[in-house]
Amino acid sequence: MNGPKPEAQDQRGRPKRGPKRGPKRKPERGPKPAANPQPAATPGPQPAAGGKPAPIGLLHGSLLDGSGSNLWTQAVVRALCRAGNDVHLLCQEPRPEQFDFIARAIRYDRHARPTVLFQRDVPYRGACTLHRPELGGILPVWVEGRQQEHQMVITMIDLDDDVIEDYVARNTAVLARVVAEHHLAALHAGDAVLMTVVARRVAQERPIPFTIMPHGSAIEYAVQRDARFHRMASQALRRAGRVFVHGPEMRARVNGVFPRVAGLAAKFVDLPPGVDARQFAPVERAARRNSIAGLEESLRAPADSAAHSGPDADCAAKLGSIDWDAGRVLLYVGRLMAAKGPQAAIAALPSILRHEPQARLIVVGHGPLRPPLEKLIAALQSGDRDHLRDVLQRRDGGVPGDEDPFLHVRRYVERLEARGELEHYLSAAREEAIARRVVFTGYLAHRHLRFLLPCCDVAIFPSLMPEAGPQVFLEAVAAGVFPLGTYSAGIAASIDALSRVVAPAVSGVMKLRPDPEHLAADIAAQGVRALRLGATHAQRLRRSVIRRHDWSMVAGTLVKTLNRLRSGSTSASKRAS
Repeated sequence: MNGPKPEAQDQRGRPKRGPKRGPKRKPERGPKPAANPQPAATPGPQPAAGGKPAPIGLLHGSLLDGSGSNLWTQAVVRALCRAGNDVHLLCQEPRPEQFDFIARAIRYDRHARPTVLFQRDVPYRGACTLHRPELGGILPVWVEGRQQEHQMVITMIDLDDDVIEDYVARNTAVLARVVAEHHLAALHAGDAVLMTVVARRVAQERPIPFTIMPHGSAIEYAVQRDARFHRMASQALRRAGRVFVHGPEMRARVNGVFPRVAGLAAKFVDLPPGVDARQFAPVERAARRNSIAGLEESLRAPADSAAHSGPDADCAAKLGSIDWDAGRVLLYVGRLMAAKGPQAAIAALPSILRHEPQARLIVVGHGPLRPPLEKLIAALQSGDRDHLRDVLQRRDGGVPGDEDPFLHVRRYVERLEARGELEHYLSAAREEAIARRVVFTGYLAHRHLRFLLPCCDVAIFPSLMPEAGPQVFLEAVAAGVFPLGTYSAGIAASIDALSRVVAPAVSGVMKLRPDPEHLAADIAAQGVRALRLGATHAQRLRRSVIRRHDWSMVAGTLVKTLNRLRSGSTSASKRAS
C-alpha cells in the first residue's frame, strides 16, 4: 500500500461525499492550551517520590468497554495499576465508578475547569485518575454504533473541520493542564487519530515524549479514507518517540500507509495484545451448564458501561436451549459488519452440519449487518436457491467500504454449484434447521464472555481486514477454545506464536485464507477438523498464551518504552540547557 486509497477530493483534500455530514454548528471553542496552565484547586497525586514510578498519561478518545481498543485500554490500565503505576487517563467513559482501578474521576467544562466526580481507594498498588473533557456531546467513532450517553455519535470522516478543531482543542487544553499539575513523565496515544494530534500539540509546548499504537480500524476507516486524517496521523508519527505494532505484517502495513514518514520503521516496538488468564480459564464439559448458569446470573446485573446496546432480551433463554453436554459449539465474537467476516462463518455452517450434526454457531456482537445476516439464514433455511441468490445480491453492508457484504458467500455458493454440491448444501441447511442452529446473543461484555468462552469448542475470527489483535482471539485460547483466524496481520502473528508448541498439521488448521475464493470453504473444512481435535491441545496452547501475552508483560513493555523515552528526553533537555 502507498498512502491512502485514491478518491475524488475537494479543495481541502477530502474525499467527495454525499450530503450526509457531521453537525454544521458553530462550536463553542475550547481554549487553546496555555504554555504554563495554572494548577486547579483540586487534590491530586504529587510528583513521584520515594522510588514510586512517575505517573504516565494514556489518551483514549472513546469509552472503556465494547470495541477492541476500549477493552485494551481498560485491561492495560488495570495491569499498570496492579504493578504500582499511577495513570492519568484521558477518555470519555461516562460511568467511571464501575471500573475498580479508577480512584478518582474529574470532569472538565469547555474552559478546562475541573469538577471532581468522586475519589476513593482502589485495591491496587497504583491508581488511575480519569479525566473527561466536555466535548459538547460529540463522540467521534470509526464506524457507526450506539453509544447511549452521547448525543452525537459521528463517524470520523463525517466530521467537519471546525468540529475536529474544537474537539482537539478541548482535549488539548485538558491534557496540558493534567501534564503540568501532575508532572506526567510520558504519554501514550492509543490510536492513529485524533488523540495523537492532542499528544503532538502538548508535546510542542513542553518536553514530554509520547508513543502511538495505530489500530486497524483507525487506518481502515479514517486514515485511508480521508486525506485530513492521513495528514494528521503522519504529523503525529513524525513527532512520536516510538510506535507500537504487533507482527511483521502490521509493521509492513503501517509503513505502506505512511511511506513519507522518514525513519518510521526505526520507531517500531512489538507490543502483542494481552490476556487475563485469571478471568479466562478452561471449563470441563461436565461443568459447562454451571458456567452458563453463571452467565445467566451476570446478565441480570446492571450494565458495565454505556459503550453499546446490551445483550438480546432473550439471550439467556437462547443459550439455555443449547445442549452443553453433547453439543459441538462454534463461536464468533465481534462487531457484526462485513469487514469482520461473520457472514462467512454462517455460510460455512450447513457444510459443517453435514459432518457434525450437533454443531451450533453462537454469534456474539451487534452491528449493522445483523438484519442482513438474519435474512441470509432465512434464505438458507428455505432451501430455495433463487431466494438465496436474491439475498446475496445485497450491496450495502451499512458501513463505508462494505458495499458488497456477501461477496465471500456468493463465491462459496458458486463454488458449490460448480461442483454439483449446492443441493446437498441447501438440503443440510433446511433439514438440520439452520435457523435454530445459529444463536445471536447481542453484545456481551467481558463479565459475560468469561462464562461463555470456555463452554465453546471452536472460536472463529474471519476478519477480512488486517487487525492488530483481536484480543478475544487470545482470550478464547486461554479459555481452552481452539481458534480459527484469517492468517493476516495480528492474527497471523498470534497463530505463528502458537505454532511453536503444536505440530504444523495442528497450527495449519488454525489458518484461514481471507480471500473470497477460500474463506468460507476454509471455515467449513477446518471447522470440522477443529471440532474433532477437541481439547487435545488446549492446555499446551493456553500455557503458550500466558507466557507471552499476560497483561503484566504488555504493561511492562509499555512502561519500559516510555521510561526510556523519558530518560532520553531528560538527557537531551539537560544538554540543551
